[in-house]
Amino acid sequence: MDLPKSYLKLIISFLIIIYSSINTSASNVNGGFIYDTANYELKDTNPEFGDYIAILDSSLQTNNKKDLAITLSKLGKICSEKGQYEKALEHLLKSITIEKELNNETRIAENYNLLANVYNKSGNSNKALENYEKSLHIYQKLDSVKDISKTLNHIGLIYSNWEKYEKSLKYFQKSLEIKESSDDKSGMANCYNNIAYIYYRWGNFDHALEYNIKSLEIYQELELEIKISYALNNIGLIYIATKQYEEALGYILKSLEIEKKLNNNSGIAKSLNNIGLIYHKQGKLKLAFRYYKEALVINEKHADKEQLAIGYSNIGTIYLHNNNIKEALKYLEKSTKIAEQGNYKRTLVYNYKSFSNAYSILDDNKKALDYYKKYVTEKDSVFNKEKHKQIHELKILYETEKKEQEINLLNTENKLDKIKLRTQKKELILLGTGFFIILFLLILTFVHSTKRKIAYNDLVARNVEIAKSEKALSIVKKQSENFAKEERSSLVSLHRKLNNKVENIIVKVETLSDKKTQEEIEQEHRKNIITECKNLSSDINNLLALSDENRIETNNKYSNSPISENQKQELLNGIIDLMENKKLFLDTDINLEKIANHLNSNKKYISQIINEKYDQNVSNFINEYRIKEARQLLSDSEYKKLTIEGIATSVGFNSKSAFNISFKKITGITPSFYQKSVLSQNQL
Repeated sequence: MDLPKSYLKLIISFLIIIYSSINTSASNVNGGFIYDTANYELKDTNPEFGDYIAILDSSLQTNNKKDLAITLSKLGKICSEKGQYEKALEHLLKSITIEKELNNETRIAENYNLLANVYNKSGNSNKALENYEKSLHIYQKLDSVKDISKTLNHIGLIYSNWEKYEKSLKYFQKSLEIKESSDDKSGMANCYNNIAYIYYRWGNFDHALEYNIKSLEIYQELELEIKISYALNNIGLIYIATKQYEEALGYILKSLEIEKKLNNNSGIAKSLNNIGLIYHKQGKLKLAFRYYKEALVINEKHADKEQLAIGYSNIGTIYLHNNNIKEALKYLEKSTKIAEQGNYKRTLVYNYKSFSNAYSILDDNKKALDYYKKYVTEKDSVFNKEKHKQIHELKILYETEKKEQEINLLNTENKLDKIKLRTQKKELILLGTGFFIILFLLILTFVHSTKRKIAYNDLVARNVEIAKSEKALSIVKKQSENFAKEERSSLVSLHRKLNNKVENIIVKVETLSDKKTQEEIEQEHRKNIITECKNLSSDINNLLALSDENRIETNNKYSNSPISENQKQELLNGIIDLMENKKLFLDTDINLEKIANHLNSNKKYISQIINEKYDQNVSNFINEYRIKEARQLLSDSEYKKLTIEGIATSVGFNSKSAFNISFKKITGITPSFYQKSVLSQNQL
């Protein structure tokens, strides 16, 4: 059965509202993602402004057109840096006119680039694109590869600001290909940074982070501090987008430190603004406002138009959260005026939503609805028109109808009461649902905690048994070693006695053969007796050798090793003696070289033997002995007054953290949990 159209409209409207609330943030997440605009920062190597004015006057008097054009271009750069955009445009346009008379195409292209930069800063991105394309055309004609790459990068930035990311990405990739072919590492890093921004805007944060890390590594290799700061800032913004606020704060604080060191006001403002954004996201509005305000003070003097629009928008949002509608509207209006002039669509989206909320609070429902319509329309254009074109008209229709219905309801007191009642019911339902969800989570947490506690207690019990077994094994091992020594001593003594007897028999037989005649004792019989006695001696020697060989374990991994099996066994015995009897592992500085020195051997042989016998490296081998010792100490009530750090130090670890990691790796539990469990069991 088909649903009535009115129900269908309401359902779709409800879904769209949920979609909007999920995809709309409370603050301007554009933040301070820094592009690498590559090469248009004013250098401090320029003479003072007054000196250029003097050169300009001299050039006019002498009618030196070449010097006049160059001086006007330089004056244009200085005015642009100081924010005097009209003057900058005037100087640069005059310079281009003269350069055309001189037919100096290289200088014409450079001036077009400078002119585009001024238009971009002043918020006229259409004019900026027009001049970048003029510049690109000349550079392609001159086959100036480096300048082509630079201009492609600038055009990519324009399209990026217009939210035309696919087109922007193509320009960045073309620029990157040129940089890679000429092994221009700095240029490659700039392109990586800008490509990262595109992925950031698409919400592909893994790719964005990958490209930002590539750019950071190159900047660090080249020791470009300002660019390192850019990359750190941008990585911080990616972590903000993925709600990893602590990581984000760490990167942006590093960026701020570099910007302060370089006294770069624009960079300082961006870092402060992004710190404010982090606190805003965390709901720490006082801290957010403080950093936003500090950034805005700098931006009003130094920043470009887009950053100023973002700054006013963020301050307005904070005032709106605090229900200070008058101040909120004042800052939002300032932001919107700049954003509309510069066509900064993303900032406009946030502002229109904030305006709608502000006028709703003021009960100015007509304005609230008007701004909401603007918000829906502009948001659709920002989030890829092609993909959302089909639902665009429906979205505006349903959202508008919903708002109109709400306004009609608000105009009637009876309907207001109904809305309040429905709201109260919804709140009760939400509270009840929330209560049951929390209760369910608590039960789930309790069950999980209980299971984990049982599992940990099992691990403690196993480790206690292992510790007892190790202690008993140590005693048995010592006893067996003593017994083996006594047994070997007895065998050696027996061997000597038998040898003496054999020698006496041989002497007697030989003596007897001298006295007796050949007829009485046959020579062949005498030889057989001597041979049997010698075989008896050989069997005893083999018995002793066999007792030694039984202790040697063969391993084919090092079949080509120059050391013999006997040497291996001797070194292995020495290693075991150092660990189990001399407890060399208690030395915090013990390493492979020290073990080798103690045994008058080399590191290679020691490493080989440990790997053959225990299938692990030297570090893990030493740490196992340390953890065994620690397990005994933690199980002993005599050492209960020692801290975990004290135990760690006493068994040879340099730090508590390294001890905790090794202990958990080997035993499956933390040392503190193990100690508490064992000592509590002992008390019972």
